[in-house]
Amino acid sequence: VPNRYFEMALSLTYKVNQRLGDYITSILLESLIIFIISWIAFQIMGLKFALVLGIVNGLLNMIPFFGPLLAYFPVLLVVLITYSPLGVGLIAAIAILVGIQVIDNVVLKPFLFSRSVEVHPATVLLVVLVGGRLAGALGMFIAVPVFAVIQILVIDFYTHLRDYRVL
Repeated sequence: VPNRYFEMALSLTYKVNQRLGDYITSILLESLIIFIISWIAFQIMGLKFALVLGIVNGLLNMIPFFGPLLAYFPVLLVVLITYSPLGVGLIAAIAILVGIQVIDNVVLKPFLFSRSVEVHPATVLLVVLVGGRLAGALGMFIAVPVFAVIQILVIDFYTHLRDYRVL
């Protein structure tokens, strides 16, 4: 990096690292919250292996889009094998899993991710939708961190150019 841009490059590197670190922390916090909610709900339901199923649900929730769907299978399998009466168990398990996903997608993700990348929750939802439209599931997964990096670059470049009276 040329000497006259060294300070700006160092600042950009620091800010991008900080923002992406906050984003990863928010993903881990979201998974922890999903684990706790799942575990408590399965425990109230009286489901065997509630703790293990809660852990699996929290860990699989880190995988965007397909992870929560994959978490349904172990829960439904345990319900089919161990729960009596079966119909009530299936309805309760499905209601819990759908409720968890609504809480996750409507409350947790927009709130946590907007805090981690310092944008409004509606902007996060819009960025994820645009990312999905442009690049499918992968685009939805990387949309928020890419937006955060672009936001930092644009703001810092503008500030740098303004401070040096280029603009």
